[in-house]
Amino acid sequence: MEKFSLSVEEVIFCFYSEGYFEQGNAIRQVYFGDLSDEKLELMLETANRSLLSKDLLIYKNRKFTLVEDLKEIIIFINSAEQTVRASKHGDQNEEEAISYHIGESLVIKQFTKYDDQVHVFEKIIDHDVIDNLVDFFHVSKEDSLSSSVLTLTQEEFESLLEIFDSNEKQFDLPHFEGEMHQFFNVLWESKGKLNTLMFIEFGKKNEPIVDTVILFTDNKENNYEIEKIGDTFNIKLSTQNSMKELLNKYTKVPQ
Repeated sequence: MEKFSLSVEEVIFCFYSEGYFEQGNAIRQVYFGDLSDEKLELMLETANRSLLSKDLLIYKNRKFTLVEDLKEIIIFINSAEQTVRASKHGDQNEEEAISYHIGESLVIKQFTKYDDQVHVFEKIIDHDVIDNLVDFFHVSKEDSLSSSVLTLTQEEFESLLEIFDSNEKQFDLPHFEGEMHQFFNVLWESKGKLNTLMFIEFGKKNEPIVDTVILFTDNKENNYEIEKIGDTFNIKLSTQNSMKELLNKYTKVPQ
């Protein structure tokens, strides 16, 4: 199988099954807090039966083991070299997020459904990462007619965003021209909301380290990408090609 839908309880069971107790405990803490050992045991027994009913567990010689395809995904996620995490504001202002776990020979897409109660894991080909992110952030699939790049200092960028946190400032808007005017209009339409694309590496103890964050405006189409380089923010219309350039620059996904 190339795609698996698992409940939170089943995900925890899978990590425990492969001996990844730290990973399983981290998920347990997020979703169930201070769950007693007794309740945890009952939960794992239920997950065991649920996985059996889906034919995702093999029972042999009085031992339960994950089927090979699912086992491969669990092992891969625990040892992935890098994770790319895309998140945006949903229609009800809830967070929508997708993660891509990246290794030399495999990419696993992960997202949740039903208020994070179901986790979906899917093997995808390398190029699908670009197509997925283009659709996710609503950026153009065509090259932009404008090749200009806006450059703002951190102070200028923060001052721009402060406009959307102050009713008073919204009655006395600054005057912008050209590309800056277009960029401000896009920000204005989305009330200053920004989405994020994070590139996460892993340390020696497998702890996540955020290496780079790219920001995107939050419109339904023709969004800008915002990349901080040093003390400046470079801003341009995002396209399928510019998304490919970002992945080439910050990930190990072969293009």
